[in-house]
Parts: sequence; C-alpha cells; structure tokens
Amino acid sequence: MNEAAKLLNKQLERGKLDGLKMAQVLSTIQPTLDYAGIERAQLIVEAVVENPKVKAAVLSEVEALIGEDTVLASNTSTIPINHLAKSLKRRKTSAVCISSTRCTACRWLR
Repeated sequence: MNEAAKLLNKQLERGKLDGLKMAQVLSTIQPTLDYAGIERAQLIVEAVVENPKVKAAVLSEVEALIGEDTVLASNTSTIPINHLAKSLKRRKTSAVCISSTRCTACRWLR
C-alpha cells in the first residue's frame, strides 16, 4: 500500500490526478494474506517472496480460484515471467509487473 501511495502521490504532484481520484484509487486496493473474496477481484498482483517455487505455487493456487477475465500478475524483478507462467493454465490474462524506484512497467505474456 505504501508503494501504491508513493506512485499515486507522484502523479498528484505532477498534476496528473487530483486528491479525490487518488483516494478513490487507494480505496479500491485491498491487500490480503488469504484468498477470501478473491473471486470478485478484477486484477490480482502477487507480491510474495522472490522465490520461484513460492511464486509459482501462489500463482497456481490463485488461478484456480479466479474467473477467466481476472488479470493475474506477478510483481517480480528477478524471475522471468515465462518461468512462472509454466505453472499457469491460462496465459491470456497473465502479466508481470515490475515496480522500483526507477521504473513501473507491466509486460503481458504472449
């Protein structure tokens, strides 16, 4: 949540969004440590420890619980997304999101 607030605050400072919109965006983000209600999500960003086996296990578990239109992303900077995708059944709505002090990017699997 802190990282999301920092990124949105930069947009606020640059005049790209106002305080009300920032608050609205932050209110839609719901970090969780369990899967309760996950089937209602439109976008899920996995952000567990940077361990390929752990990430693949979490992504597989989550994929089994969500709808086909839900975007499933992994926040990783060192693990190739194609490596993680091997454990996924659907690649159409899967992505890797990289967030750091230098860049914020999202690459879709093909």
